Amino acid sequence: MSNASLEVKKIIVGNWKSYLNFCQSVELAFDLEKKINFLEPAVRVIICPSSIALSSIRPMLRDIFLGAQDVSAYPVGAYTGEITAENLFSLGCSYVIIGHSERRKFVGESDNLANRKVLSALANNLVPILCVGETASRREEGKLEQVIRVQLEKGLASVKLDNTHLLIAYEPIWAIGTGRACSPEDAKEVARFVRQWLGERFGEGSSSVGILYGGSVNPENVLSYTQLKEVDGVLAGGASVKLLDFYKIVEKISISLL
Repeated sequence: MSNASLEVKKIIVGNWKSYLNFCQSVELAFDLEKKINFLEPAVRVIICPSSIALSSIRPMLRDIFLGAQDVSAYPVGAYTGEITAENLFSLGCSYVIIGHSERRKFVGESDNLANRKVLSALANNLVPILCVGETASRREEGKLEQVIRVQLEKGLASVKLDNTHLLIAYEPIWAIGTGRACSPEDAKEVARFVRQWLGERFGEGSSSVGILYGGSVNPENVLSYTQLKEVDGVLAGGASVKLLDFYKIVEKISISLL
């Protein structure tokens, strides 16, 4: 990842999923902002609370960036229950997770729908965090690269990188919420494959795309991923809703960059 203007070297995303209620979300955001007061410009921390808490959390944040867990593929209009990219941006969101494996599994989100969401996010000044990853069976069949290639090709169709930013999060589905993390060596190989694909698809502009690892990230294993030159940061789930665990993740990465 090349982002000299911001000097960002590592990105840490906390996906709070649906673990917390409104009051718990606001309390955690307040505690994180108060505790994480040592951030260097080289480290970017992004939290993605439930949508019910976004508007209340945004005014608390100074050094931490705000993201959403999902976004509508539709514009503002008669789309009951949808939260549009335009509205997320107006709430103060800078990032949005798209195509998370749980969205794909539980609500049937397709690569084509993820693509529409990516395009909507980009059109409204949000940075998409597009998630890709394989199931255990696909990996065992030797189809890991095939699965990820299709997800990238479809998810990033019609995307241009001119003056836009983008993050790709590799999250092996078999490692999500299981405590069974992908080995750093395997994560490195997938990140290399993604970087190669991005180079073939976008050319020199691909260097601005950050590649994250997500999948049972915790304070004990986080540096084994972030110390890889191929990996630009992490997408943490369960660990991100535990104040001390997330603090340790941020602290360890920050110290490693000194």
